[in-house]
Amino acid sequence: MGDVLSLTKSLKLRQGNRGLQQALYLCSKELFGLDRAEFNKRWRPKVDSDKGTLRGYMQPTAEALFSEWKTRRDPDWLYSHEEYKWDSIGVSVCQTHATTASGISLLKKAGIKPKKIFDWGAGPGFSTFMLAANFPDAEVHYNECNPDLIQVFEWFKKHAKIKNVKHVEQAEEGYDLFQAYEIVEHIKHEKHFGVGDPITVTEKMLEPMAPGTHFLHSSCWSAENRYFTLGHFLNYKIDGEICKNTRVGSHFRRAMKKRGWNEMGTGWNSRPNLYVKG
Repeated sequence: MGDVLSLTKSLKLRQGNRGLQQALYLCSKELFGLDRAEFNKRWRPKVDSDKGTLRGYMQPTAEALFSEWKTRRDPDWLYSHEEYKWDSIGVSVCQTHATTASGISLLKKAGIKPKKIFDWGAGPGFSTFMLAANFPDAEVHYNECNPDLIQVFEWFKKHAKIKNVKHVEQAEEGYDLFQAYEIVEHIKHEKHFGVGDPITVTEKMLEPMAPGTHFLHSSCWSAENRYFTLGHFLNYKIDGEICKNTRVGSHFRRAMKKRGWNEMGTGWNSRPNLYVKG
């Protein structure tokens, strides 16, 4: 359990693991009534001819939403779509698990041993399970708004017999670690169409946190410029300034510092960022 990837190995969730498809198939069969053919339409290994993604697995029915997303830029439509969950699972398996491993290494290197953790917008909850495995004495709260993804989380929680995790609809008090991976770049601005607003909700979520609270954050701001992805924006507004997605990272870090969150370090390939509230 001390290895940062031990839980994903035991759940057969590592990218490239042959057991991954079987685990997800059994989950989707039980929860959503999908037979093998229907499952394969939603999740399959990447082949050489696949373009436009760095993921090791493809989510064809979710990918089909990409063109409409670029026209709509409407998260309410996207995240309520019954096929969206496959994109979230894809992100979790093919990217977020590596970011979580890096974040756990950052915490351990700094000697940080959290006791109460909030994993914000955690999709199927695989990052939550990794936190729970590596900090078994901590109370780990999984947060997600999509009902199907919550069901996936509960299914894996049951089968993995994880005891120190639970789903919460909103953050409580007393967290000493707040994790936010691949979420704040998906929040739309209320007044500007097609523009993201990564700081307003983040500030509201973090404002009640006590000094000394740690915050792990990672966002693939400009992913849409390079390959298929859902829910991102080409421009973001932070503290009154609209900036391109290629420049928003530095704006976000400055906004965090302005709000009293000081950077402690970054993980592998600059992900994630570790902050502490001053």
